[in-house]
Amino acid sequence: MTSPVTSKDAPVSGVPVTCDVAGARCGVPLVLNEVRTDESVRRRLAQLGLRPGADIQVVRATAGGGRIVAVAGSRIALDRATATCLLAQERITS
Repeated sequence: MTSPVTSKDAPVSGVPVTCDVAGARCGVPLVLNEVRTDESVRRRLAQLGLRPGADIQVVRATAGGGRIVAVAGSRIALDRATATCLLAQERITS
C-alpha cells in the first residue's frame, strides 16, 4: 500500500506523486493511473467511470476507511479495500 500524498512529499520537479485513492487528500483533483484488482471488479469499476485516465476527486473519507469519489459528474462510494486498489496522482493544472 502506498502512503498518502502530502505537500512535503511533492517533488521539486513538479511531477506528481502516485498514491492509492484510500490515501489521497480530499478535494484534490486526481488522474486515475491504474486499477489493481481482478478482471470482474475492474470491468465493473470501468462501467462506473473508474478507468485509467479518468479525472477523479475524493469528496469524503468514511468512518470505515472508505472513500466517496467524484467521477464524471457522479459520486461513487468505495470500501477501503477497493480504494486501496486504485492508484492515482494529482492532476497537473497549468
